[in-house]
Amino acid sequence: MSKYILFFFLLAALGSCKNDELMDYNSGHFLQWTMADRDSLKFSFSHYPENDELEVKLELQLKGDLLKKAQSYRIEVVDSLTSALPGNYRLPENPLFRPEQVVDTFSFVLVKNDALSAPVVLTLAIVTNDYFMPGMETYRYACIVFNNVPTKPLWWDDEMERYLGTYSPLKYEQFILCTKVNDLSGVDPVTLRKYALEFKAYIALNGITEANGDPMEIPIY
Repeated sequence: MSKYILFFFLLAALGSCKNDELMDYNSGHFLQWTMADRDSLKFSFSHYPENDELEVKLELQLKGDLLKKAQSYRIEVVDSLTSALPGNYRLPENPLFRPEQVVDTFSFVLVKNDALSAPVVLTLAIVTNDYFMPGMETYRYACIVFNNVPTKPLWWDDEMERYLGTYSPLKYEQFILCTKVNDLSGVDPVTLRKYALEFKAYIALNGITEANGDPMEIPIY
């Protein structure tokens, strides 16, 4: 299965900033990522238990005149900054930047397999081709950190425990399978209670327990 994800959250990954150089955008067409290379996208396949593949969309920004027709551009893997194996991702062969657009998306696929038992890094670079040149140095590289290691989501805090109880990897997986929801960030209390009660009924109906056989408890009533 595949799932479209457009990542907007940014986490530090590649180290110190580079000084952005002054560029003459009247001299051609330049492409750059909308996130800086000191930022990274980070996620776990464990948050998507029904998905063996994930389609990721990264934003690209055009500097210079708008295009009159679609033009191909080049994205390459930076081997020296990448630990992900080739089997962990698929990149398009001939991506196109659409005409009359300032921002477009570069789409590629991440693949779940046994190599993701620890976090891996995929670093992508914008490189020169016949039509485009890379933009500011700080925005030439995109870093994606991913794994298939069960991780507690940041939103599952003390307040969330009032609804879902104590986190466990199995509870989170079953919650996603029940509700088809993997992120409760910013969800209002009424909806949280609805999800918690739905999950509580699902647990009872299917006789689900924790991995050690203890009851899987949901405290909300």
